[in-house]
This record gives sequence, C-alpha cells and structure tokens, in this order.
Amino acid sequence: MQIICYGRSIGVAIVPHIADTVYYILNQREFAVPNAVVTELRKAYCEAILGGSAEQAHLVINRGLSAGVIPSRIYLEVLMPAQIEVGARWHAGEVQIPQEHIATQITLREMARLREMLKTRRKLGRKAVVSSVEGDQHFIGGQAMADFLVVDGWEVDFL
Repeated sequence: MQIICYGRSIGVAIVPHIADTVYYILNQREFAVPNAVVTELRKAYCEAILGGSAEQAHLVINRGLSAGVIPSRIYLEVLMPAQIEVGARWHAGEVQIPQEHIATQITLREMARLREMLKTRRKLGRKAVVSSVEGDQHFIGGQAMADFLVVDGWEVDFL
C-alpha cells in the first residue's frame, strides 16, 4: 500500500507492518490490560475465524472488551495479527481459499463493529484517499489504515 501525502509518496506499508504504521500515526501509549490477555484473545480469535465461526469470533471480541481491552488495541493486536496468520497459513497450504475468504469476511465484520467504537479526534482538515494497488484483492490493510486515519481526524475516501 502506498502512503501518499499531498501527491507525493511518503512511504510504503505492507499488511504485516500495518499495526506499526498505525501506532506511529496515533502515537499510542501503554495499555492497562496485560499482554497475556491480548495474546490469549488473539489465539482464540484466530481459531474462531479459521473454524469459520463468526459467532465464536464475536464472543472472543466481546470477552476482550469486557476485560477492558480498548477497541483500538483489539483491532490492532487481535484482528490484524490473526488475519496475517490466516494469510501465512494459506501461503503454507494449510488453509484453503474458501476458508481464508470466510475468515476475512468475519474479520471485516468485526473491524466494522470496532470502528464504530473508536473515538475520533478533532478534525485535522486533511484528506486522504486510501486504496489497494490495482489488481490486488487484499484490502484489509488499507481498510485498517483508512479507519485509523479517520480516528486521527482525517477525512478519508477508501476506494
């Protein structure tokens, strides 16, 4: 994914590094919930989406929210790494295309749900257009970038 600012490329971010990019943009601080809790949520969420269970995935996310994990942390440290794991397993031949597509759709629904919970900062008066490279159907990283730019106060068009 190209990151373009005022018509000039300011860098390239790829899906495995989207969390680092978003953390940089938002200048996140330390979180109150221990990493072990988030690690367990990530494992459970990954199992749920690989099993094709939207209901179980939803319950895992609810468990995290109930435990006090903030939505942006769930988004970045549960959903994104789990989706990366799905892609890695697909590349290793451990996951078939339909299974990957189901996992992706479940994650997109959870991203949309968490997006509604994210607190938007003041408007910056800046506009961004986020899109995948032509012919690339992998747009979750772009959607994540668009979501967090909106949270950061940008007006965003996601193509």
